[in-house]
Amino acid sequence: MHNKYFPIAVFMCLFVSSLLAGHYSFREAQREISKDLNQALYQTFMENKSTIICQDTIRAYKQLKASTGGQIMLAITDDKFKRYLKHTELKEESYVSFGLLNKSELSKPEEESGYWLLGENQILSDTLIIDDEQLEETIVLKGISEPAMATILRISDLRLFLALAVASLLWAIYAWPVYRKRCEHRLKVGDLGVVVEGLETSHETWNISEGKSEVLGNSYGGMYFSEKNDLFYDSKGNPIHFTPMQQQLIRLFWESPSHTLSKEVICAQLWPKKEDANDTLYTLVRRLKPVLEENTGLVLVADRGRSYSLVIK
Repeated sequence: MHNKYFPIAVFMCLFVSSLLAGHYSFREAQREISKDLNQALYQTFMENKSTIICQDTIRAYKQLKASTGGQIMLAITDDKFKRYLKHTELKEESYVSFGLLNKSELSKPEEESGYWLLGENQILSDTLIIDDEQLEETIVLKGISEPAMATILRISDLRLFLALAVASLLWAIYAWPVYRKRCEHRLKVGDLGVVVEGLETSHETWNISEGKSEVLGNSYGGMYFSEKNDLFYDSKGNPIHFTPMQQQLIRLFWESPSHTLSKEVICAQLWPKKEDANDTLYTLVRRLKPVLEENTGLVLVADRGRSYSLVIK
């Protein structure tokens, strides 16, 4: 990954991890509430078994069901049920639901039966089913809680979420100035619309101020030349490390309008006192080629041993 985007990648990893941790903690709190409803419902039933399973209760419910012609669900704010809840935050937001179901209704999933009115904020216990052959009815009980969002958050274990959230915030505070600084070093080269990224040079070298940068002059094959510091740069703004002789030879090609030079001109410019410099030139060209191919989009091409041309790949 490009170094420029590394701070953003780290921040996104921390931020997304904090969201996932918060979501997991929230769901765990909901499951914890459901477990609390289960144990409170069971203990309430065991204490009030004789009251719940009796002919008077069944008869009253049947009469109510017959008069309405539909399903009836009784919501009971039972004090004993509330007392058995371990989480005190739920006491004012929880109740017991009571009803009678036949076998066809009992076999349907809760969300399809229409018997339990499931709201968005409701958390349900498991259904306690009491099938008494003497009463010839199936009694169902369910603990229901409608906690506010704040209540669920108080029950949640948010330590991991908060740690990751704080880490992402601290990273953003640290990384934002670094990212801004790197963005300020992106240089627009001439009118070509080419962007040179990742420069680690000083303001003195590139004369960067108020988001504007010095035009690097001509570009050719992904290579740029700065007259100010007499250096060649690749397309990412990194200086290309030529040897002194390689630098002189590249300058000759750079300053030639056709980027083509005869062997005689090159030898006369680089080794004016040497009678035969062909072998020296050949060695210099051979060592220069891999440097060009690694850092630019240029290659040196020989023309029948008479001349060399600096051409784009």
